[in-house]
Amino acid sequence: MTTEELAQLIEDAHPRGFVKDAADLLRQQAKEIAMLKQIIDANNLQSDIGQFKKEKYSDEWWKEVALLNKTFPFGGWK
Repeated sequence: MTTEELAQLIEDAHPRGFVKDAADLLRQQAKEIAMLKQIIDANNLQSDIGQFKKEKYSDEWWKEVALLNKTFPFGGWK
């Protein structure tokens, strides 16, 4: 049973007063939970995308540069 179904059952049983307010509150909370889920999903997606980003220059790249500098030292142009 969904929140909307439960709220509708409550409202149908007692269409006025406190019980109707409870049904309305259930609907409002369901909307707020749905919005929070969207925010969480968006944050998780952003986090997942961040895991795939690579640094501009990795540690391996710097090691290769250091090796090249040892092999072919840069002494400037003569």
